[in-house]
Amino acid sequence: MMLWTQWLQAVFVLRPACHRARTFLWMLLVLMGLCCRADNAGVTSFVRVLNFRGQAYHRFLHLFHSTGLDLDVLTTCWARLCLVLFRPFEVGSRLVCLADGIKAVVKQQFEVARQVLSHGLVPIVEPEVDIKNPDKKGSEAVLKKEILAELDKLPANQQVMLKLTIPDVDNFYAELIKHPRVLKVVALSGGYSRDEANKRLARQHGMIASFSRALSEGLTAQQSDAEFNKSLDTAIQSIYDASKT
Repeated sequence: MMLWTQWLQAVFVLRPACHRARTFLWMLLVLMGLCCRADNAGVTSFVRVLNFRGQAYHRFLHLFHSTGLDLDVLTTCWARLCLVLFRPFEVGSRLVCLADGIKAVVKQQFEVARQVLSHGLVPIVEPEVDIKNPDKKGSEAVLKKEILAELDKLPANQQVMLKLTIPDVDNFYAELIKHPRVLKVVALSGGYSRDEANKRLARQHGMIASFSRALSEGLTAQQSDAEFNKSLDTAIQSIYDASKT
């Protein structure tokens, strides 16, 4: 009940968009349906999840065409609500809000990991952070928090491997590396050049490479066997050296 009280307090800022109290109440029901429904089958999903009679379907449809709902005002109110609920950062001249997208990805990957663990295998959890992310450091902070929360839910006799983008802050994932539910933390190159990925990895104690793009950098079908093998040997050695720290 407390959760719904807080939810109602948050969405009440949308009230000015509705000319009538009745319109606002129906809009609240739509928002409740969006938050609770288990499928995306349109308006019928609202009727089912809220346990309404079939007649409510037409009431919901009417709301979407109602003159009592001012969409321009609703958009303004919704934008203000997002700035309050979420953490905005600037991308160029635009504000972008971080919601629970990272949390949802981590949760989904650990759900699959639990299926793998149930068969006695060790899963690899790989939530990659885009190296071009303008707030990569902030995303990595959220990611680590959510991973730790999921790790703490695992039984003491189960372990996972983590495959992560090399963090901007050196040794930022040390807490994950030392976690008893983690077998190993490996690094993906993430689009960095091999030299850059190696430099960044060498500064991360306890993190080893799991490179693919960086490993294959410079290899071509036009090389002779000797050239190909030499390039590959050089790449493997450099990546191995970066992983020894």
